[in-house]
Amino acid sequence: MKQIALSEFDDEELFFLIKTQQSRTAYAEIYHRYWDILWRFALRHQINPDEAQDTLQDVFTALWQNRAKIEIKTKLSSFLYRATLNQILKKVDRQKVIATYIQRLGDKMKEQGLLIEEQIYEKELQSNLEEALREMPKKMRQVFEASRFEELSHEEIAQKLNISKETVKSQIKNALKIVRKHVNSLLFNFL
Repeated sequence: MKQIALSEFDDEELFFLIKTQQSRTAYAEIYHRYWDILWRFALRHQINPDEAQDTLQDVFTALWQNRAKIEIKTKLSSFLYRATLNQILKKVDRQKVIATYIQRLGDKMKEQGLLIEEQIYEKELQSNLEEALREMPKKMRQVFEASRFEELSHEEIAQKLNISKETVKSQIKNALKIVRKHVNSLLFNFL
């Protein structure tokens, strides 16, 4: 009696052998029959040939591992194309998720870095302002603090400290020169 070669079996007969008899030779026949066609199909959807190859490895591995559970209601070729496309879409979705996560992580790190940088800058600014205040004569510091921290008008400061409005303006002008000198050095250091 003549033995029939597996190449003469149709796809459904080969899959039946894979499913019921765990036939590795039938599996190899399907693998060789569809590898090139599916690889070109995957390559059209994935730029990287290595990714296309990985996709097909996943498809054929799943075919073998799940052979007992798989119910093919159409042609095996349609099933394999659909499985390949699903695998491609899964990888694309995973890559999008990873890209989104990396983008968000980068944004978060940048944001955290800026927050830390802002905190450092704020502390430096506070320190420089305190240094500028220590450098001012007592009366100038009182005028400046009343203007900037208590938010009093020039007239209110003049009344509170019993000095003229012109003296208040002059003291604030001179105090701002001292403050700018300290703040400008900070700005120069951070640039």
